[in-house]
Amino acid sequence: MKHARGNKTFLQRLQQISRGYWESSILFAGVKSGVFNILSSGFKSAGKISKTLKTDERATEILLNALATLGFLIKRGNQYRNYLLTSRYLVDGKKDYRGNTLLHSLDMWNTWGMLSEVLYSGIPATDLVRKLGTDRERVEHFICAMDEHAQEPSEKIARLVRPKSIKKFLDVGGGPGTYCLALLKRNPEISATIVDLSLPLQIAKRLARERGLTRSLQFIEGDFLKVNFGNGYDLILMSHILHSNSPEDCEILIHKGYCALQKGGRLLIHDFILNEDKVSPPSAAIFAVNMLVNTQKGRTYTKMEITEWMKKAGFREIRCYVVTPASRAMVGGK
Repeated sequence: MKHARGNKTFLQRLQQISRGYWESSILFAGVKSGVFNILSSGFKSAGKISKTLKTDERATEILLNALATLGFLIKRGNQYRNYLLTSRYLVDGKKDYRGNTLLHSLDMWNTWGMLSEVLYSGIPATDLVRKLGTDRERVEHFICAMDEHAQEPSEKIARLVRPKSIKKFLDVGGGPGTYCLALLKRNPEISATIVDLSLPLQIAKRLARERGLTRSLQFIEGDFLKVNFGNGYDLILMSHILHSNSPEDCEILIHKGYCALQKGGRLLIHDFILNEDKVSPPSAAIFAVNMLVNTQKGRTYTKMEITEWMKKAGFREIRCYVVTPASRAMVGGK
């Protein structure tokens, strides 16, 4: 009987995983159509919603019922409205909005669908790094998603690095500038610089204006593998950029960071870092597949790999800290 129960559980898991895109598609459609925005003000019928969105009424009702089944909407008679948490996280304009994260996942739909082909060719379905320089809508989703993702870890890292002791800070591949802003909230006297491509920096500047933190921010536009970082920094952050690059380019980045620091300065690498078995934590192992289909040479790296690159560059007293259940920070001094 135990073996039979094991078979049943395994088959249920097979079905759950194989159809996982059904549920994600329903959620993506809800966010992209604006259903949750409309339902933040109270109960409405499918007919009223479809008229407002200019969607097909039958299709709208089916989607609304599915969203209610998944626990995102309350249905009362033929009327629907958001749950409180739905309004908090899925209504555009709210402080805790996470819709860009979902839209970014939707943007990666086609590339993940080509995983079987990538397995044979080794050639990614797209080059996300190149897209960051050209595809404005996709960049908007991606960079704003990174801002959403960074809210919690940026606060933890800001506490970890003791901002009061920092005078000059560099955020390499800083995207939306979330980590800079977290430090500046604690120490407005920091001279902070973000290095990134043109489109991400445009979003970073907009977010900084909205949050009233532009005075101490500077920007270096360009490919962080090629541009001059400058020097004299107390702290350099490389958050979630190693995984987009080859091992050779990671070595180059870490060496550039070492050269740009003043004596006694620190490099902090924040990423989805694998254990030495390369299958745990699960989120880091699965994220490596995301890099396989979306970048030329990227993947997730182990603590030992990153440690060796840092030692080779000259860093000492290298320590590792848990930041979130999915990510860790490695800190080394010059």
